[in-house]
Amino acid sequence: RDRIEAGLEAAVAKYFNRTGEASVFVSQQGPFVEVDCNVHLPSGIVLQSTGRADDPYAALEVSLEKMEKRVRRYKVAMDGEVTRSEERRVG
Repeated sequence: RDRIEAGLEAAVAKYFNRTGEASVFVSQQGPFVEVDCNVHLPSGIVLQSTGRADDPYAALEVSLEKMEKRVRRYKVAMDGEVTRSEERRVG
């Protein structure tokens, strides 16, 4: 549990000042372990990632890597949106 919380917090806090709520589901899918992470950002957006591997820790790492990538992409998109709105006001 601590490893999951620390990983999600690190992935989100790197790009946002505060984290939202998160839920994590771990399930056995045949020979694989699947880890589903959902993060509810303060803006209301929900980001989801899934990791699948033979080992629970490896599945968690895959899911956390995907989550960090999604958070980064969302942050870049939001920064671009702010820049476009500022351009509209000026122009």
